[in-house]
Amino acid sequence: FMDLIFLNVNVKYRKLNSGNLTYNIMIFNIHGLVFEVVSQDPKFLDYLGYRFQKFVSKEKQIKIKFNVKFKKPSIDLSSYERISYNFYSKKNQFIIKKENVIIFYDLSGDIIKVTIYFFPKNPKHLARLILKGRRNTLRDYYEHFIIWRGIQNTLLSLLEQKNLSVLHSSAIKSNNGATLFFGLGGVGKTTVALSHLFSNNFKLMGDNFILIDGDNAYPFLEPITLTKFKRDKLTLSRIKQVMKKNKTFNSYFPRDEKSYNNFCPIKNIIFLTASKEDTLTKINKSESLNLINSTLKILGETPEFTELNMIFPKKTIKLGSKVNYYKMSYKDLIGAKKLLSNIL
Repeated sequence: FMDLIFLNVNVKYRKLNSGNLTYNIMIFNIHGLVFEVVSQDPKFLDYLGYRFQKFVSKEKQIKIKFNVKFKKPSIDLSSYERISYNFYSKKNQFIIKKENVIIFYDLSGDIIKVTIYFFPKNPKHLARLILKGRRNTLRDYYEHFIIWRGIQNTLLSLLEQKNLSVLHSSAIKSNNGATLFFGLGGVGKTTVALSHLFSNNFKLMGDNFILIDGDNAYPFLEPITLTKFKRDKLTLSRIKQVMKKNKTFNSYFPRDEKSYNNFCPIKNIIFLTASKEDTLTKINKSESLNLINSTLKILGETPEFTELNMIFPKKTIKLGSKVNYYKMSYKDLIGAKKLLSNIL
């Protein structure tokens, strides 16, 4: 089981009545990408508002509309060209099928429309997932099938169309600039970032994804995921004390709400690797780009990203000339903090 730790904020959605149906609507703004999410399920929007609470907005210039429907679609696939096993295309329309989720993209108008059909939604299916060890709660059910597959991956692809590169990294910032910890899952990006939150006035910019445009980093704040493994690794910090007192990480996030859509100059990008030795080596921008591209190639070969790349082609990553680049490996947090003490 995991804990999702964030601020205690009640996020409200607005209702829209159409005929005999009531739709719930929320609007978000992530770095200028304004999107609307519509659903008849208020519990889903409650969780979505919690998930993206830092980006809740009242903007009216909607650029993308998500409609989440908990039912099977009535789409005639015979009129579409089958590009791959799960991917269909017709002019400016695309369909991605994944298990019990079908995502329909309509790019024919000024506003991108994405309809997510999620089925079945019943206790028996949830029970099967739990028995298989795949999902533990309804929250995880929403997270895996709807938010990750239908909403977040689409948003990250569209943000790249705005010349922002998506890095699978955590990031902290101070008055000296931002430091990004980049690498594959399991190398300690979140652990290293969180272990530095309680000193030198560091603030968290994200623990999973960060957006960059050369010398600047843009936060992508989500609830912090702390598994038991991460909690055990972080016993040297005050995270354990914070959790025991049932406090949130309120003081470790930027206080200014506007800063969630503002950039921060990048001071360091550090590439983490698993090792039994403590090493920190400075590398040049070319080496850094090779490391990023090789890692993104591994991540991009997952089916979700491959199919989205056909709809929204990825752009070349541009790294900044004012950034310090390092490659680092460590065996424990004591060693990591010693290595980083001179460059943060």
